[in-house]
Amino acid sequence: MGVNNKTDISIILGGIRLSESFYAMSHCYGPWGFRNPPGAGAIFHYLVKGKALVETADGRTVTMEEGDLVLLTKGYNHVLKSEKEAPLFTLESLGYERTGPNSTKMQIGECGSGDLTVMVCGGVMFEPVWHPLFDSFPRIINFRHLEQKNAAWSKALVDLMGMEVSRGLPGSEAIITRLIEVLVIGAIRDWMLYNVDDTSGWIMALRDNNLGHALASMHDKPGKNWTVASLAEKATMSRTAFAERFNTLTGVPPMHYLLNLRMHIAGDMLRNTNFGIVKISKDIAYGSEISFSRAFKKYWGKPPGAYRKQPILSKSFNFRDTN
Repeated sequence: MGVNNKTDISIILGGIRLSESFYAMSHCYGPWGFRNPPGAGAIFHYLVKGKALVETADGRTVTMEEGDLVLLTKGYNHVLKSEKEAPLFTLESLGYERTGPNSTKMQIGECGSGDLTVMVCGGVMFEPVWHPLFDSFPRIINFRHLEQKNAAWSKALVDLMGMEVSRGLPGSEAIITRLIEVLVIGAIRDWMLYNVDDTSGWIMALRDNNLGHALASMHDKPGKNWTVASLAEKATMSRTAFAERFNTLTGVPPMHYLLNLRMHIAGDMLRNTNFGIVKISKDIAYGSEISFSRAFKKYWGKPPGAYRKQPILSKSFNFRDTN
């Protein structure tokens, strides 16, 4: 089962930005393993040659074959190794060659000392950090090359990254960064389109041919004066049926979801722009600065001015009742 309302998926993905990407090409000989420390953002591993295991902090193990792509969505705390009993090293103890501001080449073991594993690894930070899509991710997503509908596409991107590293031409870093962004966004898109099992209510709402239109419309135009009636019209449903189904799948009524969305957008604007309070309040459909400031303080626990000086860097889009 896939997703029919692909326009809605496009709107949601269009609101995602990636930043602070990095890239590493690794050649590993013989038994090897290393621990990735905890961190923010997401990391991917693409197995070019050989075999590998990924073990997450919660005890899950994923076996990788050539052409497989693994995306760890909620931090770097995991182990990557050639086999179950392989020795583990810290990243700090392994030698690497910096090939650019955000790219490296790493080798474990001596050339010819054992079976060769070749991997392309990288990572990104998601922006904005609060997006409900990120709360819907499983901790680890495994894209097996034999099951991927776009396996050749992801391999082509990884091959292009390798070419850019080997050529070392001006602008390679910028090109590699863009390729990483395309790879990660493409992997997320494929998960949203084709993996329907074990997903959150938010994803199911987005996949719904009726609710998806309303949900995407809120994200596309959060500053519009939406009402339950106008959102129900977008969903081509009655007001009552829409409100009930929306609440069932997302866990909150439509207007509470919209408040969550607007308050997170406002927080993002305060944190990352120089826009004034009046502009921000108008952009998210508040009639006055006073009403916006009152709602913002109730939601975040501090007024907009204080938030701008000391922002809350992350807060889960947790679909809670905000009244």
